[in-house]
This record gives sequence, structure tokens and C-alpha cells, in this order.
Amino acid sequence: MIAFIKAWGYKPLTCGKDDDGAKTDFFTIQTRAGHPVMVAYLAGSAPTGVIPVPNAASGQEGGHWSLVLATHGGNASVVEPNAPNALKIWSINALLLANAAIDSKIFDRYWAKTESEFYHQDPNAFHPRLNPSALVRDAVGKNFEIGVKPVPNPGTWNPNLQGTWTPLSPIHVKRTTETRLYDLGGESGTRHLRQKLNHVVIAVLPPD
Repeated sequence: MIAFIKAWGYKPLTCGKDDDGAKTDFFTIQTRAGHPVMVAYLAGSAPTGVIPVPNAASGQEGGHWSLVLATHGGNASVVEPNAPNALKIWSINALLLANAAIDSKIFDRYWAKTESEFYHQDPNAFHPRLNPSALVRDAVGKNFEIGVKPVPNPGTWNPNLQGTWTPLSPIHVKRTTETRLYDLGGESGTRHLRQKLNHVVIAVLPPD
């Protein structure tokens, strides 16, 4: 992340202390100076979208980055990149707990980007997973969902692999092209050896 910040011409400044009080002060001081703060944390999901979580209880959590723009009381105003047009208001304490827990879940080294197509059996039906603004007609109208999946052995990855229809009544799902294979770096067995990110917060300062 430091290399990424520098590549765009900005200056990174990391918090030199690991205790929560120092990091809370760092958020406040830097954001009041007009410096947003990148924070690494363990992320989970909720009906409202991505949220910081203190542990990998469900197995669906993973490391994530977001940008703190301001603090007010015990909360932070945060830009979460999956929903960049709406500020999130998160508890600073919850964010710091997730920041400390980020290394409890490390992804496999290789991941593939996937795309799913959804079709409805009833041409006059609506469904929340399909486009709610129009009727979705079987084999004509369709909705795409992008995701990722682990690839234990990159030699088995086939970017042109077509999946099979899966009945998810009253929806049909078809897995389509895996468009890209991502290599996250060195490995131990099948695990990625990324730099540890627990307690990492980085202020983004303007160039000189």
C-alpha cells in the first residue's frame, strides 16, 4: 500500500505505535489536517454492506482496506471502496478491533475472477437478485454477478471453462468465464506469505 500511495505522488505516514489510543489520536490529528488515513482490517458482510469484524467466525471474512476521512466522538467517517459514494459511519473501537484481527484470515495464493449469469424461469417475475428495474426474461434478460474463487493449483485454471446450469428455483444460474487469474505472491504450501497488516494505519499526505 505504501508503494501504491507513492506511485500516485503522495507521501505515506504510518502510525508509530500499536496501542489503540495512539491510533485513535492519529486518525483525529491526520484527518483534521486534511490527510485521509488508510486502514487495513478484517472485513465481513452485513445487509448494509462491508463492515469491520473482530474475528473470522463465519469463514467468509477477509483482509480489506478503507479510507478514514474524519472522526467525531467515538466514530469515524469511512470510504469503503465497494460503496464509494456513501460515507460509512463506523465505531473507531470496532475498526481497531478488526485492524488487530486482520491477519487471522489470509487468502490462498491464487484467485480467479468469476462471472455468474442469472435467469428467471418466469418471464413476468421480479426477483431481488435480478435487475429490479425491468422484467427479466429467461435466456434473454440476464443479470451478472462478479466474484472471486480460490484456485489451489494454477495449472488447472481454464479461463474458457463454462459451467453448468444450476437450478436455484425459480432462478437458473450459469457459471461463465473466469476472466483473470490473480497471483498474490509467495507461498507456504498453498498459503500466501503477505506482509502482516495488523495494526497498520497509513496517513496519505500531499506531495511536497
